Amino acid sequence: MQLSIDTLSQKNRDGFDDFYNIYSISFPLSEQKSKEELLEMLHSPNYTVFISKISNKTVGFCIIFHSFKTSFYLLEYMAVDTTQRNYGIGSKLFYMQ
Repeated sequence: MQLSIDTLSQKNRDGFDDFYNIYSISFPLSEQKSKEELLEMLHSPNYTVFISKISNKTVGFCIIFHSFKTSFYLLEYMAVDTTQRNYGIGSKLFYMQ
């Protein structure tokens, strides 16, 4: 299993649909942002969306909020596809450098 971690951005939206599918089933509706809000986050310099892929298929993600005015980071969302859990994908996303 070759795991890679990429960044989603406005210029690189490959994997957005897979990311959104995982996102939409991983959190209660009351805690979800709309698809449009998530797309706006790709424009924001305060957010980074990392996706983990196996064979070009998105299997997990994390969304990090970071302010350039202060030195803190906030893990806003993180999830792994239900079929890929317990393989350490979430740990790799959480501890990536």
